Amino acid sequence: AESDALITDYSSVYYDYMILDRPIGFTIDDFKEYKGYVFEEPLEYMPGAHITNYNEFEKFIFDIFKENDQYKEKRRKLNKIFNKYSDNKNSGRITEFLKL
Repeated sequence: AESDALITDYSSVYYDYMILDRPIGFTIDDFKEYKGYVFEEPLEYMPGAHITNYNEFEKFIFDIFKENDQYKEKRRKLNKIFNKYSDNKNSGRITEFLKL
């Protein structure tokens, strides 16, 4: 909750982070070697900067600083697919489901 952005690899942490609606940078310098994608076109499901070198990393940082978020709409569309709820009521839903 205290971060301005997330830098991650192929980890699933970004699915949860999308709820915060903040920029995400994906380090994909080993993209061709990585195996195990769930999706046929994995880059289409990574709503953020695709970082393969230092210059792209630096650009991502500067974009955050300048509040230049060109992936906001893509992130919002994918967030609706991956996160059914984003209303801070999940604990109540779990309690109700478990009949506690």
